[in-house]
Amino acid sequence: MLKTVKSTLALSFALLFWYIGASVLIWKGHSLAQTAIQLESNIFNYLTILTIGICIAILKTKLVFFNSAHKNINRILQLKNVQWWNIFSGKFVIALIIMVTAGVLLSRFAQGQYYLMIAIALLDFSIGFALIFSSYPYGEVLFFKRK
Repeated sequence: MLKTVKSTLALSFALLFWYIGASVLIWKGHSLAQTAIQLESNIFNYLTILTIGICIAILKTKLVFFNSAHKNINRILQLKNVQWWNIFSGKFVIALIIMVTAGVLLSRFAQGQYYLMIAIALLDFSIGFALIFSSYPYGEVLFFKRK
């Protein structure tokens, strides 16, 4: 039988998952951007792509990701018996599976197509950095004990 875990451990795991997702997306965006630039050194250079991705990430953080982080934190803190499998909601898991599948398919489809590779690199950078920026609420609860 699986034991319940403390809310703080569950939040720590959720934060770790948040950072792993961010790292994978930023690495994937970096790889796509580098490959696209090697294909055709057009109007976009790496710094431009990265800067645009970060600017979009700031908007995504404010409009979507902060709310998502706060909802997940509140949901975890309200659980009576936190189990490993309910650290994320069922809707989140389904959405994550769809997004990962779409990301893999888009990346494969984009190979060799400069502008599509740039667009997907921007998408990856923007989501990856938005995940990092929106991890702040987890840190507030875990390290500064604010709810």
